[in-house]
Amino acid sequence: MFFVFEEIADILENKKDMGIIELVRNYEIEMIREKGREEGREEVIKKSLDAGFSLEQISFITDLSIDEVKSIIKKNEW
Repeated sequence: MFFVFEEIADILENKKDMGIIELVRNYEIEMIREKGREEGREEVIKKSLDAGFSLEQISFITDLSIDEVKSIIKKNEW
């Protein structure tokens, strides 16, 4: 969990000109990535779909290709 806070500090330091919405979105992405390491990619994909993330965003979060994400979605019938 400490890693996430370091990552957020880096984002804030390096992206001072970034808007608050973009900062919050980056924070959300980092939190989901951390959960992905803990819970597994399938759970992250399901939660991300439920939250309304696009396939491209899910692909970025999970470090999977869009085709791999689609395959997991199809396999689990989400």
